[in-house]
Amino acid sequence: MARFSRRSLLARSTSAGLVLGTAGWLTACAAGSRSAHPTAASGAIELSYAPWGQWQMAGAHWQNFVKQGLAHFEQANRGIRVNVVAPGGGGGFAPSIIAGSAPDVFEDWVMPPYLSQKLVLNLEPYLKRDNLPLSLWSPGQMHAMATESGVWFLPCYIHVDTMIINLTDLDNLGVSYPDPAWTYVEAESLYRRATWDKGGKHHFGVALDDMGGRMLGTASSDTRAYALEIFGGSVMDASRTVCTIDDPRVVQAVTWFDQLYWDKVAGGSNIATNCTFAEFGSNSLVTAFTQYRSQFKWTFFPIPRYPAGPKCFEATDYHAINATTKHANEAWALLRFLSAEPYWSRYCMRSLMRTPSLVSLWPEYVSVVESVAPQAKSVNLQWYVPAAQHWGVAGRTFKYEHPQAIQIINNALGAAMDRKEGVSIALHSAAQQVNAIEKNAPVLAAAKAKQVSRAHRLYPTRGPAIASVPPGV
Repeated sequence: MARFSRRSLLARSTSAGLVLGTAGWLTACAAGSRSAHPTAASGAIELSYAPWGQWQMAGAHWQNFVKQGLAHFEQANRGIRVNVVAPGGGGGFAPSIIAGSAPDVFEDWVMPPYLSQKLVLNLEPYLKRDNLPLSLWSPGQMHAMATESGVWFLPCYIHVDTMIINLTDLDNLGVSYPDPAWTYVEAESLYRRATWDKGGKHHFGVALDDMGGRMLGTASSDTRAYALEIFGGSVMDASRTVCTIDDPRVVQAVTWFDQLYWDKVAGGSNIATNCTFAEFGSNSLVTAFTQYRSQFKWTFFPIPRYPAGPKCFEATDYHAINATTKHANEAWALLRFLSAEPYWSRYCMRSLMRTPSLVSLWPEYVSVVESVAPQAKSVNLQWYVPAAQHWGVAGRTFKYEHPQAIQIINNALGAAMDRKEGVSIALHSAAQQVNAIEKNAPVLAAAKAKQVSRAHRLYPTRGPAIASVPPGV
């Protein structure tokens, strides 16, 4: 299905005419910001903040737009001034943190580089001090952002999936609509009944949300995968010392998904032209309400129940504090404003339709979208609320130590997908190889630790002692 990801939403959002649907609210906010914006006092602490990267797509004035939203924070914290700097991401702030030149607070979605090198502050002491429970945020995201040793990141927003269904297709095929409590077995039956060929055109039954890359998280450094967890499997055991991709539940997950692709049931790129069912992310709502609203009858629907229960993919864009910040307490105040207080979420969702970071705001978010796009009232948008509050699965905190581990797993997945080797045999072989090379990981880890220690001596943190709490990876 043609969609745009969390990092390309704004490429089309402005032209869609929906993003500024609450123009009155935004104008009032802008006017208030201009009149109330404080003049930084002499000696005020200056923080640097690198925001969500693709806000640049909002146009030439994106930086002023971000600053406008931050005026509320500066007004409440008159001793702090926030400088908005160029966005980054993908782990790209790690070198500048080591060099002592990174933003105090930044947004990203990749976690292992910062955790393995102790480049972000542990937020747990701040959360405890301010009595902020992790239940404020999605359990799936916090499963990824907290380790045994602390809490290292807080969500920027929640991006989850539901299923979008082309009801016109089902009507034409004479296929009954599913029940909201449908299972993955029932879903597969419907996917297959909605797959057909006509006039040389293949019509896929379902488009899965980038399932190939997320099968084992091997598209990047991610190795805790939604596709495995929904079947009850994992890539490592609880001790994080044994590779478990040959676990029967993992084999079942890979086999189930592969079979859909082998039979050409799963695939496709656009629900409007060649797909009946599709996993559909909450950050792509502008697409649904602009591209699909008049082409066919459609609705949102919960993701089917898998063996591990109702679960859906969830993105992990987060805020973090650079461990070398000179102003850790002030940086925490800013991060708390961005992730734990409602003002910033409301500013983003009412002006950009960006989803909120707090689960409590999701019913309100549905109301905002329905007020901007009245057609949303008829497509069961409310199914995103339980997905955000309970069903999301996200995990990006684990990374194999040996650089060849991911390639071994990728090769096994490729061999299974290309039917060069049975799924069980391929994954068993890969697990054995990964376990063998991971035995050398302590040597690699010791060498890395020596390099990191030297970097920290050269660029010591001036933040609180909590910066040195080792991550549990």
